[in-house]
Amino acid sequence: MGNSINFNYINTICNANDHTMEEALHQYIKEKVHPLITSFSGKKIIVRGKYERTASSINTNEKTDKLFNWKRPTVEISQDKQTLFLNCFPGQDYLYHYASILSSYLNLHAIKNIKVSVEPLAANACINELLKTNITEIPKCDTVILGVVEKLHSFTQYNSWQGAGDFCWSETSAHRKKIILLGCKFSFWGDIAGDLVSLLASKKIKTVIYTGKLGGLQPSMQPNLMLATGNNSILLGKEISWNNIFSNSLTTSTMNSGAHYTLPSVLYEDKNWFNGVGRKYAFVDPEIGWMAHAAKTSDINFSYIHIISDNLAKVRNENLSNERNKNILQKRQLSTQKILNIIRANVDLM
Repeated sequence: MGNSINFNYINTICNANDHTMEEALHQYIKEKVHPLITSFSGKKIIVRGKYERTASSINTNEKTDKLFNWKRPTVEISQDKQTLFLNCFPGQDYLYHYASILSSYLNLHAIKNIKVSVEPLAANACINELLKTNITEIPKCDTVILGVVEKLHSFTQYNSWQGAGDFCWSETSAHRKKIILLGCKFSFWGDIAGDLVSLLASKKIKTVIYTGKLGGLQPSMQPNLMLATGNNSILLGKEISWNNIFSNSLTTSTMNSGAHYTLPSVLYEDKNWFNGVGRKYAFVDPEIGWMAHAAKTSDINFSYIHIISDNLAKVRNENLSNERNKNILQKRQLSTQKILNIIRANVDLM
């Protein structure tokens, strides 16, 4: 796919009020910054595609109370202590997401003497790293459900999680189809998700369903109470469309359907982007366009059903900085049950 739009840049937020999260951005960034970075007094931070968790410092703030999506970038510091390396799973969007977080953190704290840069990725770095995991060991099946699958475990009658590695799966059968919930311990952010779908397609899987969260771009969208789905996304300036398995569920009162925009990072969701582009669409997240593109290229089915986690059009008390608040978790539990009901009602289409 031609890059008619280039997102390979570090977007530095120097004033929180320039971002759609406004003051909540401070807390969002704080939660993402590795503790060693807050005390680093060297000259350079290099964000690189290196999945390393044995010879580097693991973030002590990792949310290890979760089964999946808890491994975060690690840190190495050069011998002369002048360069800090942030080791990320190798995905272009993921690198620029974290580089933008760190550059914004430094600027918001008036730290001007440290330069943040991104080390170029080697060709096929993401695919090669995925192939080092146990992804090739997942069983043959018709449909894979990705995303917040830990919360969907009842769909497989709580069948045990299998797999010794970064990927684990729970299996079930319905309508003569074998379906698995596939969980991942690291974050398959942005274009990583597209490569993951391509690998699943190579295993002759027919359908990929993505369940997660995304940003709402219209003022009426209530975070954590409303769901999102659709059949198109803008990726690098080009529209991708697909047949949406959940199109017959649009009569649900909390379901929203609309056009999606694939943006590599929350840090790119500033007011300049929203006022110029974002308000024309319904939803934004980093993965959907990449996954849909990979599915279409591989000639398999793709659909998503997400919780609207935040609203970029209107500053609200519920946003990406306080997702683990009890009130929000209770709302998401109810919304997840709605997602389960919709998935069950559409199994025959998967």
